[in-house]
Amino acid sequence: ARYISGVGVAFGYVGSVVGMVLVLPFVTGDLFGLEIPLISGGGKAAAFLPTAVLFLLFTLPLVFWVHERPVQKAGRPGLRKAYRDVYEGVVQTKKYPGVLRFLVADYCFEDAVMTVIINIGLYCSIVLSLDDTQINAFLIISTLSAVVGSFVIGKIAQVWELRRLIQLIVLGWIISLLAFVVTDNMAVVWVIGSVVGVLLGGLWTTTRPMLAELVPRAELGRFFGLFSLSGRAAAVIGPLLWTTVVYLFNSERVLGEAVVQTLDLTEQQQTSLPYKAGILSLVVMMALGLYIFRKVRQPREDVNG
Repeated sequence: ARYISGVGVAFGYVGSVVGMVLVLPFVTGDLFGLEIPLISGGGKAAAFLPTAVLFLLFTLPLVFWVHERPVQKAGRPGLRKAYRDVYEGVVQTKKYPGVLRFLVADYCFEDAVMTVIINIGLYCSIVLSLDDTQINAFLIISTLSAVVGSFVIGKIAQVWELRRLIQLIVLGWIISLLAFVVTDNMAVVWVIGSVVGVLLGGLWTTTRPMLAELVPRAELGRFFGLFSLSGRAAAVIGPLLWTTVVYLFNSERVLGEAVVQTLDLTEQQQTSLPYKAGILSLVVMMALGLYIFRKVRQPREDVNG
């Protein structure tokens, strides 16, 4: 199951790269300098229509060739029942030691990771002064690294303790984000981007099977529902945290002005300060998650056996 998790995550990132390459000509009018006949660049807004078409095309095999096992219909759930099920799911975590702590720690990890994914292009543009072509290349290389990381860490997870492996991956995230803040060397930036890609694939590869090993197989649906709910919440709270920190550290704000005066920053450093502070806030979130995670016990190998 651990290696299959890595394979699944890897194929997901392969799809991300393929989708980006297929849509890129509609945005820029070319593909890394190669002119594409009959296609003219329409900017970022032009990506939506071809993306929708790709969604449709790749959904057709699922519609026509994938058949589910018949299930007993439980009726149409209401909003009140949905919230009650979530509450009951949280209560049920008490039966399985470490599950609630794991979910809270994973929320912190996902909060930071989702925020990086959403804002990395903006950071590269404003702080690192990369143009759109360089940013696209950076994202593709990082995503390809995530493919490799998913496969490799999936293999490693077959022989390593999952708990220890997750701790090492999160520690790698913390070090990489700190390196992003302190370096302006572009060669180092590209290396860090590849490392972050590997760590990104590795985190998704290891957290899912660990949850699966923490709870009985019969309860997987309920707890993976909580797991997904936590991830969706992180996708909201993380960017909100980032935006708040960037706002507060803007050189025109009181907090930002105080930092600028204390450190005697140049104009470029003043421009970069809010976004580097945003990255540091994600480091804090990762560190908090790692602190919470430290008491999660390695799952018993026979929990689903």
